Amino acid sequence: LPPAQRDMIKRSEIETNEILAEAIRACIRVKLFREVDVDFATYQLVMNIHMWALKHWHFKNRFDVDGFVAVSFDFFVNALATPKGLKAYERLRAARAAKPAPETKAAKAAPRRKSALR
Repeated sequence: LPPAQRDMIKRSEIETNEILAEAIRACIRVKLFREVDVDFATYQLVMNIHMWALKHWHFKNRFDVDGFVAVSFDFFVNALATPKGLKAYERLRAARAAKPAPETKAAKAAPRRKSALR
């Protein structure tokens, strides 16, 4: 791509990543996440998201996309959460477990083993 188009893609990536970065900063502000390098954590999350596109061939027999997201979310929360954040996460998980998860189009089309995190 010409330099101008590469710059446009980079700007778009930064704008999109800012949505995730702000969510991480908000969790840090209210002490749900520990102090971390927000830019680094954001890019770790983005790279994890890319992993589904790049490596779904490896994970597709274990997870559908919803299961992959659930396992990834659990991984990142446990890596970043403070004790207060872990308590809040456990309450969220308990609330989710108390009500049945809606059946998604992906789940109907690909009935694979799902994450136990729901």
